Amino acid sequence: LCVETKSTLNDVSSYACPVWGSGDAELRICRLGGTFRLYKRAIGASTWTLSTTYNRTLPNTLQVGPIAYGVLNYDLIANFDFIHFGGVSNVAGCTADP
Repeated sequence: LCVETKSTLNDVSSYACPVWGSGDAELRICRLGGTFRLYKRAIGASTWTLSTTYNRTLPNTLQVGPIAYGVLNYDLIANFDFIHFGGVSNVAGCTADP
């Protein structure tokens, strides 16, 4: 089991899949300008762990949402308890709970 992070540039994807002890996690993406910080934590934990950071030149407005997919012959069931969109003004806001 892992929490995958993926980046695609010019139709070429690269990913990391560090070991994660469960099929459950809380995930957070925090965008400040062109920097995206991806965080993860165990369900019920109070501390966020930075998974990776990506820098992109993108427009100010994006369409975003959750996604889950499988490859080959795997069965996949994905559940999203909720998704929250909010604004931050600094890096500290990335790990503050709303």
